[in-house]
Amino acid sequence: MKFFSAVCSSLRYLNTSAFRGTITKSGMRPVAGYIGEYVPQFSKIPSNILFAIQLHARKEIDVNLLETAIIKYIKTQPNFNAGVKIVDDKPFFVPLDSIKDIIEILPPNNNVTQICLKYCNNHFREDFENFPGIKIFYIPKSSTQISLVIAYAHHCGDGTNGMEIIHAILDTYSKLNRNLAINLKMHDPPPSIDELVSSGFGSTDPKNAKKIFIKSQLENLKKCNAVFPITENEKALESHFYYNSTSIDFQNFIKKCKEEKVTVGVALTTAMNYGFAGYLFNHYPSTTPDNISISYCLNTNLRGRTTNDISWDCVQHCSMQNLYNTTFKIETSFWDICRKTKKVTDTCINELKFCNFDFLALDEIANSDIAKTIRERPPGLLYSHEVTNMNRYPASIDYDDFSIESIHSVGGQFILGYSVFAFGICSTNKFHLSLIHRNGEENTKRAQQVWMYIKYIIENMKDLEKKFNLLEIMQKVSKNSDN
Repeated sequence: MKFFSAVCSSLRYLNTSAFRGTITKSGMRPVAGYIGEYVPQFSKIPSNILFAIQLHARKEIDVNLLETAIIKYIKTQPNFNAGVKIVDDKPFFVPLDSIKDIIEILPPNNNVTQICLKYCNNHFREDFENFPGIKIFYIPKSSTQISLVIAYAHHCGDGTNGMEIIHAILDTYSKLNRNLAINLKMHDPPPSIDELVSSGFGSTDPKNAKKIFIKSQLENLKKCNAVFPITENEKALESHFYYNSTSIDFQNFIKKCKEEKVTVGVALTTAMNYGFAGYLFNHYPSTTPDNISISYCLNTNLRGRTTNDISWDCVQHCSMQNLYNTTFKIETSFWDICRKTKKVTDTCINELKFCNFDFLALDEIANSDIAKTIRERPPGLLYSHEVTNMNRYPASIDYDDFSIESIHSVGGQFILGYSVFAFGICSTNKFHLSLIHRNGEENTKRAQQVWMYIKYIIENMKDLEKKFNLLEIMQKVSKNSDN
C-alpha cells in the first residue's frame, strides 16, 4: 500500500526532537515515521489506510472508555503520538501537546463502505500539526451491531500493522472495562531504514545484492506479456468489494495448503492470478498468450528478517514491495503454480534477501527504459495487481462484551498510479478479503469477474480435484455466473 511522487532524499530534523530517522526516495511510503523525521510530501489526494470492523455487542460499549483506550494506545506509538509541521515547505514529525479528535460517533444510517471510500480518497482532518494521524469512526448500527472504521495516515503506519492496531485498542478497552492491569509498552523510534536493512544482510554485500535485485525486477517487468484493461476516468478513485468466507471454507483452504506444502498467501496469490488470467482468456482469447506471464507485487514485511528486529506491536512502517512474475498455461495445475511461486518467493526473501529492497523506491527501476515503455502503452501501469497478506488476528476474536465478526482493509492510494487491483487478506477464524479497484462501471464489472474466481476457489477447495487448473475453473465459474 503506497506511494507519493519522489521526494528529496536529504535528511532534516527539527530542533524539537533529538530522535533519529531517515527517508527514501519513494515519497509516498515513509520508511518508519520517526518523530522529528522529514516525512513524505502530501499529495493532492491523500493516502490513508482504513480497516472496517464489524462487532457483535453483547453489552453496550462505553464510547468514552473506548476513547481512553485509543489515547493510551496512541501514546505508546511514536508515529501516532506526533503531528506534522510544515517548515520551509517541508513536512516534519513533531511531538503532540495533547491528543484530541480521535473518535467520531456517526449516525446508524452511515454506510461503512461509503465512509471507507470517502476517507481513502480524502484527508480525515485538515490540521496535521496538532492532531495524531489516526481517527476512529464509531457507528452503532443497532443495539447489537457496531461498526468501527479505523483510519490512519500512511505516513504513520503500513497496512500490515492494521491487525495489531485493532487488537491493541480492543484489548485495552476490554481490560479497562474490567479494571485489569494494562501492559502496553512504550516504543522508542526504531532504527533508520538504512540501518534496519543493512543489518539483515550479514556478510552479504548490500551493493551487489541491490544490483542483482534491480536486474531481477527489470527482467520481471520485461517478462510480462499480459496487461489488464482499465477504463480511465476523469478522476481516478478507489472502489472495492468485501468478502467473508465461512469458518469451514477457511479451515478447508488451510488444510489443503498444508497438504500441498504451500503457504496460504501464495495460494491466494495464485487464485488472484487465476482471476486475472481467466478474465483475459475469456475476453481476449486471440491476443492472450498461451503461456501467460503475469507480473504482480507482493508486500514483504521486514519484521523478523533483520537483526534490528521491530516487534509486531510497534506500528512502524516496515515493509518492502517486490515485483514477482509467474508464467503458466491454462492447463497448468493450480498447486504446481503455487509450488513454483513459493520456491521463487522463498529464494528471493531468504537467500537473496530481496525483501530488503523496494522496487518502487529505486530510480534505476522507475527511470528504466522498460518502465518508460510500459507507462507509454495502455493502460500505462507498471504492474496490474498486488497482494497483501495482513496475517491473522493476533488473539481471540471473542471479548467479554463483544466479538469481532469481520475485518476488511482498504486505502493506500496504490490504485491511483501503479496498479489496477489490490487484493487485501485479513484472517480471524475465516477469511476477510478486500478487492480494491479503480472506480467506474466498466472497471467494476471487470473486478467482479476477477472476484468470482477467488471466491469460487475458496468456497470449493474441498471438492476440487488435486490437479485442478485454470481451464477447469473457467468452465465452472462461467457456468456459475450463467446460473
